[in-house]
Amino acid sequence: MWMEPIKLIKISTERVEDDLYFDDLITKYDPVYEYDVNDNKIQVGLKIIDSCQYSQEDADKDWRQVLTWIKEDEHRMDCYGRDWYMFGIRAVATLHFPMRTTESSIIQKIKSPGIYGMESDSDGGFFKLEEMAEVSILLDMLESMRVDTPDNFMCALVVSDDCMTVGEIKKRFH
Repeated sequence: MWMEPIKLIKISTERVEDDLYFDDLITKYDPVYEYDVNDNKIQVGLKIIDSCQYSQEDADKDWRQVLTWIKEDEHRMDCYGRDWYMFGIRAVATLHFPMRTTESSIIQKIKSPGIYGMESDSDGGFFKLEEMAEVSILLDMLESMRVDTPDNFMCALVVSDDCMTVGEIKKRFH
């Protein structure tokens, strides 16, 4: 019995809540002191205890710069939730699955894996690029399911408030 193919109804992106994972911003360190001839304690370096961003080699090269970066990271963490937040982006396809045994059909959504850790105060062009990448991944998923994705089919890029055709996205990523 012949069955209708799966039909593409809609492609769009969505913003996904993302919990902040601070571990990559937290640097544990100890200041390194020496004493001058008058017995005054003077900081002369940093000992990096635990960091995903800075190595002891970085601190040995320019501990003042590394300390500045650490303080900026701490300030950034303090501003989380007020000045900025993190979110993820996924692409979503709405599909029509015809049923072989009845006249009914199933409407189902398929989602790309998504990219997370997007900082809300990043450049808007960055969001659009990531949305396009997620749509490209979704198009690959749909192709593996043998879903027809015409080049002139419009995709709604919700986060960057834009629209693009499947053909434009394929041209950029395939």
